[in-house]
Amino acid sequence: CEPDLRQAGIQVTLRVEQDRDTRVHVDAIQIQQVLVNLIRNAAQAMSGLPAARRRLTIESESTAETVTILVEDRG
Repeated sequence: CEPDLRQAGIQVTLRVEQDRDTRVHVDAIQIQQVLVNLIRNAAQAMSGLPAARRRLTIESESTAETVTILVEDRG
């Protein structure tokens, strides 16, 4: 998605925890599809905003039992 976001003038902030040794058993293709859909929806929602306000933040948080991925936009 990065080239499309760059072309749309969207600033991306990525905050991914990498220190934890948390393992999650998921279907990687399904997770990828969900994330791509969320990112594309965010880009569409921000298309009418001035370029300076087009910001997308993707974060991950983990505990011993869960991993949470947050996708936040200003649209």
